[in-house]
Amino acid sequence: IRQDAVHGPTTLFLHLNPLRGAYTAFTKLAFEASPPYSGAQPCPLCPIWDRVVGRCGNLPLDDQLQCDAQTDEWPRGFYCPGQPILRCFGISGDQILSSLHFLYDAADHQVSVPSTAAAALLMAMILKGAHAYILRSRCASGEPPAKPPAR
Repeated sequence: IRQDAVHGPTTLFLHLNPLRGAYTAFTKLAFEASPPYSGAQPCPLCPIWDRVVGRCGNLPLDDQLQCDAQTDEWPRGFYCPGQPILRCFGISGDQILSSLHFLYDAADHQVSVPSTAAAALLMAMILKGAHAYILRSRCASGEPPAKPPAR
């Protein structure tokens, strides 16, 4: 679920959840260490008009459309021969995360891992401290258990 699609009281839970930032950081670390995906190819570097008239090689139309489907929000620079565009995410881990971020907020190639991990750790410590305080105050306010009756 995209972060801007969450409304109401669940927004507070979304911002207080330490796993939200930790998942983003772990995802980036996992994809950075992954080997290049062999099913994707870099797009040929030539102007779009040269591609239209066929001067850039013999790319099939579907593959050519994958190279042309670039926006500022979704930079591509790659195509997957014979695969639809929605199944082609990139060559490197950074490109794959960039493509997945277009669909999922949790996959972000621009996240700062140390600061995100520190924020998740800080939020976990705050929640743990609040839990310990509430537990101690409730235990201190109660009466000790009654002794069992003698037989």
